[in-house]
Amino acid sequence: MAQFVILNITFIIYTLKRMIPSIERKLREQLRLFRKRTPLSREAWHRARRILPGGVDGDDFASHPYPLQFESAAGAKVTDVDENEYIDYNMGFSSLILGHGDPKIRKAVSDIFESYGTNLLGASNPLEIQLATEISDIVRSAEKVRFTSSGTEANLLAIRIAMANRRKGKIAKFEGHYHGSFDYGLISSDTPRDELGPVRSPYPYSRSADIQEHTLYRTVVMPFNQLDETEALIKKNRKELSCLIMEPVAGGYRAASRDFIRGVRELTERYDIPFILDEITTGFRLGLGGAQEKYRITPDITTLGKIIGGGFPIGAVAGTRELMDSLDRYRNGSSEVYHGGTFNGNPISMSAGLATLSELKRGGTYTYLEKISQSIRKEIAEEGQSCGLKCQVLGISSIINVFFTGGKIKGYRDTLRADRSARQLFDLCLMNSGIFNVGEKPMFVSTAITKPEMRKTVEAIGGALRYMAS
Repeated sequence: MAQFVILNITFIIYTLKRMIPSIERKLREQLRLFRKRTPLSREAWHRARRILPGGVDGDDFASHPYPLQFESAAGAKVTDVDENEYIDYNMGFSSLILGHGDPKIRKAVSDIFESYGTNLLGASNPLEIQLATEISDIVRSAEKVRFTSSGTEANLLAIRIAMANRRKGKIAKFEGHYHGSFDYGLISSDTPRDELGPVRSPYPYSRSADIQEHTLYRTVVMPFNQLDETEALIKKNRKELSCLIMEPVAGGYRAASRDFIRGVRELTERYDIPFILDEITTGFRLGLGGAQEKYRITPDITTLGKIIGGGFPIGAVAGTRELMDSLDRYRNGSSEVYHGGTFNGNPISMSAGLATLSELKRGGTYTYLEKISQSIRKEIAEEGQSCGLKCQVLGISSIINVFFTGGKIKGYRDTLRADRSARQLFDLCLMNSGIFNVGEKPMFVSTAITKPEMRKTVEAIGGALRYMAS
């Protein structure tokens, strides 16, 4: 009898070992393959850790198990130091909508060196007027424009402008929305499940230890895509709010519903709260006029970055004359809001931005991007379903993201139900098949993707999902 029990227990343990850790076992297989393919990247990362914190120059670059080291890029492809070639769907976290080394951008930047000798800094130049005019002509909210050197700086400046204008101490923002690596930008961008609080009144949270409590409690955090709860929070705090800031596509995973974003715009108008639309990622990606054109809304302030620099550092704040004139030091002898920056409006970023916008204005550009993106989304959805995986593909226009969960995803809280191990396995499978994306981040499609590259992408996705389900 005892022998029978022991055999039975042994069989159960054997069965559980085969059933429960299948994802973990496959993760280990793919990690072994990844390490075998990328020994020089791993070696470079170990060297980097001696001098760079974590071996990287930003948290977003720190992918698992270690970041790849790249030595060349052209068009839609990048090559690592181990000479592995990848089709790039990170594209500078969406910055390179025309791909790597676009000829027109390269010529524009080369011409700048011919004109200026070196990069003219700390002085005005005609190119900043040209790019600001282009942006003002295209972006419906852009009556005036001020350039910065990054999207983080743009969002920080936009909030400062609103605070100076309204003389109030609180801001409103949404769960899961990242606006840059500064205090307000980080709050509740990635709240753990046990720190969320009730959906009708989410807790403000920051995993960055430097953010003080007084900043946390000057931030009204709201649930994305839930208009009733958002309205109640805005109404409750309306007398203290200097502004409301939001991403129209939260973290690249979920677009605002039309009723929600229009409802938020109506509420901010009703209570006279400046509405800041963070289009750092969506500007010139969801279409030439960005999300505000797609949704037919006009914010008070728009922040831009990434694409408008053509691959070079840039940010911009664009808004109404009333708000933007707080930066005008010629009006009353000094500006209400001080803003400086040595690299603001630098000719290289300006010229690369002008070349990029010129290409994006050509007919058929966004149709092509949408066609490629739809093919990839369709492959993920259909293959995932046929494999019996709980797999959802989200995104809008040329932004794609994947979550392994069965429940509907409306906002940040819903993403916490997703199987992160499954997504890590999916990303590793793609990486080992020559498809590059930073782990668990959205994929961004560029115009440099050709039909053969799209076919290879679709094949790699199908293979990854079938491997996961096998």
